[in-house]
Amino acid sequence: MQINVINTKGEVLEKMDLDTSVFKLEPRIETLKQYVRVFLHNMRQGTSSTKTRAEVSGAGRKPWRQKGTGRARVGSIRSPLWRKGGIVHGPKPKSWSLKLTKKMKSLALLSALSLKVSKDNVFVVDTLKAAEPSTSKFAAMMKAAGLDSRRSLIILDDNDMNVRKSVANIPWVHTALVQNVNAYELMNAHKVIFTKKAVDIIQTKYKGRFK
Repeated sequence: MQINVINTKGEVLEKMDLDTSVFKLEPRIETLKQYVRVFLHNMRQGTSSTKTRAEVSGAGRKPWRQKGTGRARVGSIRSPLWRKGGIVHGPKPKSWSLKLTKKMKSLALLSALSLKVSKDNVFVVDTLKAAEPSTSKFAAMMKAAGLDSRRSLIILDDNDMNVRKSVANIPWVHTALVQNVNAYELMNAHKVIFTKKAVDIIQTKYKGRFK
């Protein structure tokens, strides 16, 4: 299986071999769904909190006597029935985190990659470098290479801060290090753009792991 390697002008430089055990795996849709569910759960802060009648401010004494006033009987101004009273069965801080095995994470990642390749949404660029941070220059380069698209993910082989700063102000482009990329980022992107070295790294890591 081969893919074109292009330069920043969109010109084809060479063809690169892609390992079928990494980029042409039979996608495990159920594993992908489970990964996305776990990922989104783990993104939740779980800090929502309300105060019960024991925690809201206000005196504990009875506002008025039980009988003889013509008013409804009440025991405390902190009652849940009252405005600014306590909340019944409200949310409290909790952990929403879920766990997934390393094998399932890897399988989800390769499934997402294989799906993108099957739809011709994976591109390989020979190298991506920036002499200085410049959003306009980088956006022009992406356009010249034919890679300007909604929700593009650039997977880098090293933490080039000039590239990452150049991309930071382009709302439809995100970057990730090849060592840290995950299945959710891949599925959330329309186009996935690898550097040539990033492809080598990911193939070395996952080659032959699944069939």
